[in-house]
Amino acid sequence: MNEFEHLNKIADSKSLPYAKGVMSLTTAHCGKIFLKYLLKDFDDILELGPAEGVMTEILYPHFKDYTAVDGGEVFVQNLKKRYPKIQAYTSLFEDFVPPPIPSDIIIISF
Repeated sequence: MNEFEHLNKIADSKSLPYAKGVMSLTTAHCGKIFLKYLLKDFDDILELGPAEGVMTEILYPHFKDYTAVDGGEVFVQNLKKRYPKIQAYTSLFEDFVPPPIPSDIIIISF
């Protein structure tokens, strides 16, 4: 199984912890901290690893240009459905080259 197949298997799982319970609350809290202290006066952002979009939901309304990259195609397609103006890409982080370099880059890793 290659890396994309593995990531898509994870994304297709029906029992993902990312948008449930303490994981969701922790990610949402981090998003609020980013907005309050770190993400002032920027128009664009690159989020690496949005998965189910818990932090995306908090940050998306505050940026004119929002780019997200995830290795799971299911995650990317769901983000595109929920956020029509998002530029979402299926890619491994190490292979992704953003169109313009964004002002802020957010990497979520739990």
